[in-house]
Amino acid sequence: MSTKRWYDDVYPADASLVILHPSFANQHLLVPGLLKRKGRQAFFVSLSDPVENLAQVWRLLTLALAEQADVALPPLEGRSTPRSSAQNLARLLREDGPFTLYIDSFDLAAECEPVIAWLSSLVKELPRGSQVVLGGRRLP
Repeated sequence: MSTKRWYDDVYPADASLVILHPSFANQHLLVPGLLKRKGRQAFFVSLSDPVENLAQVWRLLTLALAEQADVALPPLEGRSTPRSSAQNLARLLREDGPFTLYIDSFDLAAECEPVIAWLSSLVKELPRGSQVVLGGRRLP
């Protein structure tokens, strides 16, 4: 039996980037559905400290992908750019089809230009049907 929820018809399932508004007090209700969408692999990353560089996010992604999907993310090289890092991640994740990457507490990275550039590039590189979802306490 399928239960219809009020937010089933308002979630933008086809958008490449979704930013959950911090004033939406019930955004946590969306998370289980985001992580269990049919036909999509889901990855959850939560930022816990203010982000100063892309390497911090990359370390968290590396751990999350290894734990959640047994995916080995290559190390971030010193000459890597936000764009090349985004391309590498998208290429690696698209191998198993569409995916959802949920980044919680993204407001901790909103002031970090390399992370914003990486996110922008990642959204452009997403394979059809894939999505990045950002949650947080403030809008980025």
